[in-house]
Amino acid sequence: MWWSRRHNFVDEALHPLLGGDVWAAACALRGEVVRSAPGRRTLRFEHGGQTYYIKQHFGAGWGELLKNWLTGKHPVLSAVNELRAARRLQNAGVAAIRVRAFWREGVSPAHQRSLIVSEALPEAVQLDHLLQSWGWKFPSPQVRAALIDAVGALAGGMFDAGVAHRDCYACHFMVSKAWADHPAGRPELFLLDLHRAYCGVEVPRRLMVRDLAQLLFSLGELELSLCDRVRFARALCGTAWRSRRRDVLRQWGAITARAQALHRRHRS
Repeated sequence: MWWSRRHNFVDEALHPLLGGDVWAAACALRGEVVRSAPGRRTLRFEHGGQTYYIKQHFGAGWGELLKNWLTGKHPVLSAVNELRAARRLQNAGVAAIRVRAFWREGVSPAHQRSLIVSEALPEAVQLDHLLQSWGWKFPSPQVRAALIDAVGALAGGMFDAGVAHRDCYACHFMVSKAWADHPAGRPELFLLDLHRAYCGVEVPRRLMVRDLAQLLFSLGELELSLCDRVRFARALCGTAWRSRRRDVLRQWGAITARAQALHRRHRS
C-alpha cells in the first residue's frame, strides 16, 4: 500500500492548531465553508496571518463505493490522491496547491477519514469566470496568444508529470488576479481540486483525451480557430512538439467528439 501512518504530517506552523488529536482539532476549526458535498467538506481558515484551505473526507460508505464500482467509476476514498498529485506537480515545477498537512486514519476503504490542508494560492480568478467577464472574447490578439499558451503549457506540464486531472474543467484553472486586471505578458496559472487525479508513470491516452475534452467543453462559448487549437497543441507538447505534433493533432477528433458528447449530456 502506498500510504501508511508514516506519511501523515503537519507543518510546524500548523502544530498549534492541529497538534495532538489531528482529526478532532480539524473538526473544531472555525472558518468559511466554501464547498460541501456528501462525505467531503472544504473550509477556508486563517492562522498566523496566512490563509489555508482544509478538505476533509468523512468516508464514502459502502453504498457510494458500490455505486461507483457498478458504473465503472474510480471512487475517491480519501485525500491521498490530492496529496500524491500535488507532490508530483510540485516536483515537476507545475503550479498547483501547496500541501501543509495530511492525515488519514482507518482501514476500511468505506470508512477511512482523511484531511489535507493547503496554503491559499495568490489571489486569482477562475479561467471561465475571467473569460465570461470578457464576454467570451479576448481583449486583444496578444492576450489571446498569451492565455492559450499558458493554459496549454500548464496542461502539458501536468501530463508530463504523469498526472491526469480527471475533473479538468476551466473552473479548476486559476488565473492570477493581477494579470486578469491588467493582462500583459505571460499570465500566471495554478491548478486546483486534484482529489480525483490519476498518477502514473505516464498518462494513458484515454485520460488525456478525457481531460482535454472536459476543458474544451467548459470553454464551449469561446470561439477557437484552427490556429488557436494548433497553438494550444504546440504549448501542450512543449519541446516535444516536433516529435508529437502529428499524434496530438490526430487526437483532436476524439477530443472534439467527447466534448460534444458532454455538451449533449449537459443539455439533456
